[in-house]
Amino acid sequence: MSTRAAVALTQASWRTAKSYRFSFVLSFVSLAVTIVPVYFVANALQQFMAPVISSEGRDYFGFVLIGTAMLTLVSAALSSFASAVSGGLSSGFFEALLVTPTSLGPLLAGQTGYAFVWAAARAILLVGVGAFLGVDLRWLRLPEAMLVTMLLMGAYAGVGLIAAALVVSFRTNAAIPQGVLVISTLLGGVYFPTSVLPPVMAPIAEWLPLTPGLRALRQALLLGYPLSAISGDLLQLAGLALGCAVVGGVALRLAFRYARKAGSLGQY
Repeated sequence: MSTRAAVALTQASWRTAKSYRFSFVLSFVSLAVTIVPVYFVANALQQFMAPVISSEGRDYFGFVLIGTAMLTLVSAALSSFASAVSGGLSSGFFEALLVTPTSLGPLLAGQTGYAFVWAAARAILLVGVGAFLGVDLRWLRLPEAMLVTMLLMGAYAGVGLIAAALVVSFRTNAAIPQGVLVISTLLGGVYFPTSVLPPVMAPIAEWLPLTPGLRALRQALLLGYPLSAISGDLLQLAGLALGCAVVGGVALRLAFRYARKAGSLGQY
């Protein structure tokens, strides 16, 4: 029943988005076109960046491509839960769902499922266009890449749950998704390796899930490293993912308990 409810909610969001066909198609076309200028800029900087990125890849365009694709997924993981809860509370829809026999987990999965699928489709499109433009990807390392991606999404989804908990309790996400996204973009190695960061910032970068995640992902997909070679970053990422997921899940449970006691769930 829980799984069926999550799938049904995801399908409902899909039907709503599909009704706006022009916007739906335009978003894919614009994304594919946007990566083309990045291709030319990255090629122009290749000779300067090649020595800097050598530990994570040989092609700077491939380096940026992986970072951009993962940033798309990270953005969805950070913002989807808070957006779904905020919109549902404002309309009263989320409160109506809470009185159904379905538990909180499947409800959140259904409310955010389309956002994650949409982000995954955009990331796949980016990688596909990059491969078409000549990025040499080691497809045999796709299982390792999928494992890293799942852990990375789990870590940032945990932060997204904390933001959703704040929405339930105080009707604000305190700009946590936006702040974490900006910090991760600047320090997580999306456009340049973290090895070039000043010594004072390098330790901060290592606490961001994106840092070991992108490092392991690039080494697997761009350099062909096996699982054993990226195990250090993988263990670090797994620890961060577990910690964020546990804290996020507990925070959300406590937030709903607080909201029920305070009677704030019915204020809309």
